[in-house]
Amino acid sequence: MGAVVENVNDVAAAIIDELGEVDAMALEKLLYYAQSWNLAISNAPLFNDEIRAWRNGPVVPSIYAQHKQQQTVCEWRSGSSESIAPKTANLIRLIGAQYGHLNGYQLSQLTHKEGPWKEVRGDLPENASSNRLIPQIAMADFYRKNSKLVGWNALEIALAGVLDSDAEGEEAFRETPADTPVYGSGQTVLSPDQIQDVRSRRRSRTSV
Repeated sequence: MGAVVENVNDVAAAIIDELGEVDAMALEKLLYYAQSWNLAISNAPLFNDEIRAWRNGPVVPSIYAQHKQQQTVCEWRSGSSESIAPKTANLIRLIGAQYGHLNGYQLSQLTHKEGPWKEVRGDLPENASSNRLIPQIAMADFYRKNSKLVGWNALEIALAGVLDSDAEGEEAFRETPADTPVYGSGQTVLSPDQIQDVRSRRRSRTSV
């Protein structure tokens, strides 16, 4: 399946539908993590809008312009979660599981410790204003090499087909056994045995 480029407003709506009301700063950081992990896993952007290294962490200016007068966001009328691809919906479930229990301040502090925001800002003091672009290649490289999403690295997630919209990927994602560890907002994710099972079935299918 080819890369799917979403409208950033639809992604924002899907995040809010997944997690419920979030503070505005958290929405920005969750969009950043969704973009970063999609780049790391699929080597393609989730959406085309730029992400900038602002003082309080990564921000999507096109989204900020719509919520800048709000402390919390409970709906996103500019987009619709029904418009995103199943692959994107699966990614947002994982992002919610990993990061959804953190508020905007906590997410901001987390991004301050990670490479993309820090490297782009360089020697700027942490509280200094900035509008520098965070390159997509920096996001892809950092999260691919240095981080895990609900316990797995980007390559493992890609090989398991968790984000794929085919029947095997979605079935494995949705039918996780009840004893599988639960992360963050209560979503369950694939166990290591299920990852191996999906890999095996994919190899069998392609060898026929």
